[in-house]
Amino acid sequence: MNGPEAQPLYQYLKRTVSGSIGSLVRWNFQKFLVDRRGVARHRYEPSVAPNTVLADIQTLLAEEA
Repeated sequence: MNGPEAQPLYQYLKRTVSGSIGSLVRWNFQKFLVDRRGVARHRYEPSVAPNTVLADIQTLLAEEA
């Protein structure tokens, strides 16, 4: 996920939304919220519980309805 050999998906996600240590992914369980058009909208640290992302997902779905 990091370094010059990172997959194109991770290169895009890291370039689009930065995290607590810039563009690097700290480790597994980093979460990205992507809209229906494929635009990365949010990035969540590994310590963020998945259920706390629900409000952002609902907001994003309401925007796109």
